[in-house]
Amino acid sequence: MGRNLLMTEYRVKALGQAVQGRGHALKNIPCQDMVFFKKFTKTEGFTALADGAGSCSFSEAGAEVCTKSLGEIIRGKFFRYYRNKSLLRAEILAELLKRLRKKAEALNADIKELSSTLLFVYWKAVNGKVYYISGHIGDGLIIKSTKKGVEIISYPENGKYLNTTYFITSSSAFDHLRIYTDCILGDVGFLLMSDGTAESLYTRRTKTPAPACSIIFNWIRLYRENRLHAAINRNLENLIKQKTADDCSLTAVYIQQKKPAVSSTGSNANKIYLFKVCKKGGICT
Repeated sequence: MGRNLLMTEYRVKALGQAVQGRGHALKNIPCQDMVFFKKFTKTEGFTALADGAGSCSFSEAGAEVCTKSLGEIIRGKFFRYYRNKSLLRAEILAELLKRLRKKAEALNADIKELSSTLLFVYWKAVNGKVYYISGHIGDGLIIKSTKKGVEIISYPENGKYLNTTYFITSSSAFDHLRIYTDCILGDVGFLLMSDGTAESLYTRRTKTPAPACSIIFNWIRLYRENRLHAAINRNLENLIKQKTADDCSLTAVYIQQKKPAVSSTGSNANKIYLFKVCKKGGICT
């Protein structure tokens, strides 16, 4: 007896922005952060962010290689990797290092000069569920939003000192590349940020996301992508980067089951605006 399966349709929206930090602008150093998003099909895609090491000459090139290569490494092997984190960790590092060596040769540089952190989320929607693989090495932050609320998936990892961290090119990268997998029933959003942005959107004392993270998820759920990009750019340029000398970057994706359209006007709480600085620090609504 045959079954009539009703396919779940999804609406996927994404945004990403990287801006040059004030410290780099003063020294005429280009932005070393990189963000990238790609949707392979209506039910599969990824987003990635890398923060190039400030002391390395070609770290922005390394960040670009890592963010743009990641999706094609995982695609076609998603569920194999989903079930075997160690295999994913080993194969991702091997392939990224191979591509970084090739880029370093083209630049006549040592591979260490292409050092960067890496944060990513690769998702695949199947039968009303969203499966995801998330990876993170270094500082920065990965946050998830579901019907249960907003929570941190992966926290910053620093080295012996607060201003040091781990990179894809580190000798200990295998031990510090953290992999997370999960399956979400219903809508889900992800927010990735560099340490420069985390200075505003993460409260170190309580190890919690700033209230503005919930607002970003609300924006991406309700508004068109062109409005989202403009709003995030205004906040990065006019507020977030003013709290740090570092480059600031952010990428987000929201995977939403298609429902009847709902008007997003008329509610003051849902309007796109500049965030405000809370009295206790961090960014609030």
